[in-house]
Amino acid sequence: MSPRVLVVEDDDDLREIVCEVLEGAGYEAKAACGGEEALVVLEDPVRPDVILLDLTMPGMSGFELRERLLRTPELRTIPTIVMTASRAFDPATLSPAGVLLKPLDVSQLLEAIDRVLPGEPPCEVSPS
Repeated sequence: MSPRVLVVEDDDDLREIVCEVLEGAGYEAKAACGGEEALVVLEDPVRPDVILLDLTMPGMSGFELRERLLRTPELRTIPTIVMTASRAFDPATLSPAGVLLKPLDVSQLLEAIDRVLPGEPPCEVSPS
């Protein structure tokens, strides 16, 4: 079974590209366009192995979603990698498993996911 990644990103183009990259690398990607939709996806008993979370979104922000995840015992253990364009973000506030700065670098994205997943990555990533 392929590792499952939930991509929570309000930018339609970026969300689609990230999901395509993940699927091409052997991951199963699910997408949510915001915090509220992510919570619906997370109701499924088959949970993601890792969450990629944009911080700045309309409605429920990534900050709010992460705080909610940390307060929910069955969700707090899912490694969450934050994606942000903000250079002023203090990672200690949300205890993420990793931080990726936008614009995203594909190799850094895949390496960050591989670092937080147990076992072997789904495939070898060749350098570009």
